[in-house]
Amino acid sequence: GNPSTAVGEADFNLRSDLIFVHNPNVPKSVRPYITIYYRDEKDRIERLSAVIKREAMQCSNRIRKRRRSVQEGDDDDKGAGNKLGDMARLAWCWMCTDDRYAGVVSDVVSSLP
Repeated sequence: GNPSTAVGEADFNLRSDLIFVHNPNVPKSVRPYITIYYRDEKDRIERLSAVIKREAMQCSNRIRKRRRSVQEGDDDDKGAGNKLGDMARLAWCWMCTDDRYAGVVSDVVSSLP
């Protein structure tokens, strides 16, 4: 496909996911007897899971690097940057408090070193 279309779609998805994690229980569509939620979009959950995994791995790598530095007597880094970003943190906290996402949480945890 067109590279600019792919970039536009990725940008849209990133913005949409950022808005979503601030209130994941907002319905996408409400009809009599049927409510559809953004939280049920498989692609969205996969994107958020990938962000959480990537950022958690980065944090883990920084922590290991810092431990090695401390063991070698160099303790300049005071742990800055060892946290998930807002989107990953909000998505992670939400997924951990909703039993429907236990499989996603388990997958993220098992993917970590």
